[in-house]
Amino acid sequence: MSAYLSMYSQIIKVQSTVFGKLNAMKTAHLKRYWDQMSNSERTLLRRIFHDGPILQADIQDLETKDSFLETGWIVPCCYRGKGGYVVATESALNLIKAGDGDSSSDNEN
Repeated sequence: MSAYLSMYSQIIKVQSTVFGKLNAMKTAHLKRYWDQMSNSERTLLRRIFHDGPILQADIQDLETKDSFLETGWIVPCCYRGKGGYVVATESALNLIKAGDGDSSSDNEN
């Protein structure tokens, strides 16, 4: 029985190491993506995240809105029984955290 517990603990250690490395790679990838975004794209994503849901009609930059919808950073939703709104996803939160280091920050890096 002791041998099985020892082997199990080794498996858990390996999984921890692998998942830690994968998480670091994911964060690094998101950080690179964030760095490639324009200031207006970053501002818009932060605005949608912090103020959302917001009306799609209130987004002036249609190309950026469409890009965010395609990548899954935002999704259409209903708000107070009405359609035509968008809200940021958990993926957007991860992107903002990776780029800013803090999701509550509104400052440009």
